[in-house]
Amino acid sequence: MALVAVAAYLTPLLGSTDHAKTSGPTSPSVPATAPQQSPTDSAPSTPGPDPAAAPSAAYLAAISPQAGGSNLTDLPRELRDTSEFDQAVKIECPSNQSNDKMRDVIYELRGRYDSFEATVRPFFANQSDAVMYVDVFAAERARDGSLIWTKRGGQYTATAAQPAPLTAVVDGAEQMKIQVRCELPDGMAILVDAALRE
Repeated sequence: MALVAVAAYLTPLLGSTDHAKTSGPTSPSVPATAPQQSPTDSAPSTPGPDPAAAPSAAYLAAISPQAGGSNLTDLPRELRDTSEFDQAVKIECPSNQSNDKMRDVIYELRGRYDSFEATVRPFFANQSDAVMYVDVFAAERARDGSLIWTKRGGQYTATAAQPAPLTAVVDGAEQMKIQVRCELPDGMAILVDAALRE
């Protein structure tokens, strides 16, 4: 009877031990990993420069003068193969006779442009350092329809060895006049890359 009682006592203990071994601890659950964005996906895109924001230019060499076109001339033979003069405007020096002290070339602007710019490169056949004066005038329309001319810029120190810039504000101008005066008659004003900008 004692053996039966012991067996009856041990049976539930052994059963619980086997259950613990078989069940064991469960593996912890691993949370799902969120998809990662590439640097190009997360970084905000930076817009490039707007081409329309840059001021457009109109080379004067491609515009027909409104007046004074006969004062335009060709490059001298020794400068014709120089690529820097491809967009140059060449204005002949006056003869310096009493009735010919200056040469004018006038362009129609009609208020389209804000500024004018060029590099003045004088040319004289016999004296390279002769003095040259280049002035820019702009005309605005008065109430009575007439044109009122005002000086907007000038260049008086340029030489063949040292060309110099010429700039002028022409905002709102109906016309622009380039006027050339020369110490000697055997020359021309070469306006390199002469352009109007909007």
